[in-house]
Amino acid sequence: MEEDVQLNGTKRIKNKKRWLIPVCFVLLLGCLALCFLPLILQNGMQELPQTPSHFGDEAVNERTLDESKKAEIMLQNPFLTKLTYTGGAELFKSDNNSLVFIILSGELETVTDYYFVTVQIEYNSYYDFLSKHTYENLQQKTEINNFLVSYDLLGLDADELYWYRMLTEKDGQKIYWEIHCFEESITDFIGLVLDE
Repeated sequence: MEEDVQLNGTKRIKNKKRWLIPVCFVLLLGCLALCFLPLILQNGMQELPQTPSHFGDEAVNERTLDESKKAEIMLQNPFLTKLTYTGGAELFKSDNNSLVFIILSGELETVTDYYFVTVQIEYNSYYDFLSKHTYENLQQKTEINNFLVSYDLLGLDADELYWYRMLTEKDGQKIYWEIHCFEESITDFIGLVLDE
């Protein structure tokens, strides 16, 4: 700073640093912004919708399927009435109790074969059940009554029955099938069950 002597003999200090006040103001605004930034970000994050994530068997609970729910499923999927059911379960997501899967065990007897069937109806596509990956690349394809059908022979099971996996999809509804039978083909089964 420099002193400047005025006409009346008093000294006045020259202020060559006039930029100091605007800089302090900008710094104060920056400090205030940094103080409130975590609150702004936290509120912004809470408003973003949560994207669903994949989950496995550890995140679901199982309940026995009651008769009224089974009747409701048969009404929604009339082609399933061709099977005789021996049991069933519902899987619910542990954290919000939403329906994930319905599993039905059943049988179908025909003149030429006897089929042991497990039907798994998907209600949450983010559920990665243990054998889901085995349904991804099924080679045999067909379409019947608007059902897209993929299936493959996996081999023989422990009882020397032919063991198939089948995936059906119609109107966005996926059903995962496991079929055990005496004959080396399930084309008759597909036609019999899915032909409405």
